[in-house]
Amino acid sequence: LFCRASGVDQRAEISLRGLPVHLAAEIMAQGPILGVNSSAVLMARIHKAEQMSRTRNLSLGNTAAVQAAHASGDLVTAFIAQYGVDASAEGALRALPMEAQRQVIGEGPLRGLNASALLMSRIRRVQGSLSAAAHPMGPGGMNPHLSGKIAL
Repeated sequence: LFCRASGVDQRAEISLRGLPVHLAAEIMAQGPILGVNSSAVLMARIHKAEQMSRTRNLSLGNTAAVQAAHASGDLVTAFIAQYGVDASAEGALRALPMEAQRQVIGEGPLRGLNASALLMSRIRRVQGSLSAAAHPMGPGGMNPHLSGKIAL
């Protein structure tokens, strides 16, 4: 009803419906959307609410889940609990060798609007360096610096 009354497009409505209930309620409690582009106004409200929620979650870094994860000594669980990344990103991090997990986590906080995307970017970068270290001669065992050159 809120979306229909505000005249927002389908994309904005889907974004609002995809939020946790408490965030959607906060956005709707701000009152009717007034302006020329109601969809853009709603999307701005959504991004602001998500950002505020992340900031609150980070400032509450001493929550029970984070404390329990730290107490268990499981760095991955603590990192995931602190930044609230999605299951796919968590799985990708856990699939890395232990040293690579430490390298990804050691890069510091996930600062940005999409912690899962930031984490996946780090994981891909570390995987790339692992792949390069595992195959220093390049694909097929050829030295990439000498490929295409003929020995005389």
